[in-house]
Amino acid sequence: MNIKTSSITANLSYSDVCLQAANSDEIFNKFKNIPEYQEALEHVTFEQGAGYIDVIKRDNPILLEKANIDKFKTNDKYGTANICRYGDLEISPSTLRYIKVLSDLIKLFGNLDNFKIAEIGGGYGGQCKIITDYFNIKDYHIVDLYEVNKLSEKYLNKLDVKNARESTYDQLNTEEYDLVISNYAYTELDRPLQDIYKNKIIDGSKNGYITCNFVTHCFEWSSKFTSYSKEELINLKSNTNTMIEEPLTCATNFILIW
Repeated sequence: MNIKTSSITANLSYSDVCLQAANSDEIFNKFKNIPEYQEALEHVTFEQGAGYIDVIKRDNPILLEKANIDKFKTNDKYGTANICRYGDLEISPSTLRYIKVLSDLIKLFGNLDNFKIAEIGGGYGGQCKIITDYFNIKDYHIVDLYEVNKLSEKYLNKLDVKNARESTYDQLNTEEYDLVISNYAYTELDRPLQDIYKNKIIDGSKNGYITCNFVTHCFEWSSKFTSYSKEELINLKSNTNTMIEEPLTCATNFILIW
């Protein structure tokens, strides 16, 4: 259930809420529970969370051991997350999604210590936080909107996450990375912006993990977009493969890896 939000957040867009949360501790302390924010990002269901636990138990059960889960649960410290109970575990489904992505990364790429990582569409920084809880990351580069970056900067500083930095698309230089990640965000962009990220991030990344969703199938408002097709995504790099999204959150989703 949503907590009562103040009039300062009424009728704001997702990016507006991010900037308000970055500038106001009152909003920061509840941003994950504001409807405009939940619609865009913080909407993982209880059932999906249970599915993520099943995948983690199968592939990397060590991530659910107390020493690790206690660190991961601090991702729910700020923002009034939607906390659910799974047996003896109380945690938000969104944090479980980030842990499941970490599990996939370990399964696919092994030890990420000293990796230079780029995340396209980093949101408030939750994925960065979970990965850096488990590995010593050399450099974690989040690329998102200015307003969103201001929130992730504040969020990660509050949780004392090291070696993270933020950029907007127009601040990017061409760099090489050990890994690029995008949880749905890359395939929700219009083609010109996808081209920029491909040229400046993806082409120079040794490994990749992009959860692909097709907004034309999942969201009615998306007809204005001309994003890459599934075939174009599969040919994004010469060595790409695909894997099933577990649990499947939209019928056309898949994960692009290389």
